[in-house]
Amino acid sequence: MCGVDSNIYKTMNAGESWEYIGTLGEQINDIDFGYDFYNPKGYLCGDGGTIGLIDDTTLVVIQSGYSTNFVKISSPYIDEKVWLVGDSSVYLYDGITFTKQYNSNVKLNSIYFWNEFYGLIVGDSGYIAKTTDGGNTWTQKPNPDILKRNLNDIQLIYNWGFTFGDMWIDFRNN
Repeated sequence: MCGVDSNIYKTMNAGESWEYIGTLGEQINDIDFGYDFYNPKGYLCGDGGTIGLIDDTTLVVIQSGYSTNFVKISSPYIDEKVWLVGDSSVYLYDGITFTKQYNSNVKLNSIYFWNEFYGLIVGDSGYIAKTTDGGNTWTQKPNPDILKRNLNDIQLIYNWGFTFGDMWIDFRNN
């Protein structure tokens, strides 16, 4: 999958040729695919509270009813639940409705759900929070960075979590 402006394209031959799928109508900020290999679905998020559902051949544009610019999306498992962050909030789309699930005191920049229960969010000022109950409650976690630099993305691989932020320092040449 690839997007330019608000258009979505797909390739089935490792990038040799591309096919137009549709347009989100808003700037696209992120894309994610769940883990159901037999029924692949992708989700994209964009400005103006817009998300898109992608299957093999079509794009369905869905308006959330919120004006939030969604910046990251996570759709980790087979059912229709899709998690999004925008501004200082976490949102859940359950396949029918959108609900605001959590508000932080900082701008949130990324979300990642490992399974239906366990998820992490990161944001400005070194903010990290975790849920173990499917997003019903979020607990802020300590950040080892004493400067509390902004965290821009999060990824989990098994029990290992990786995040990165602003102003990194390369110590290899010191």
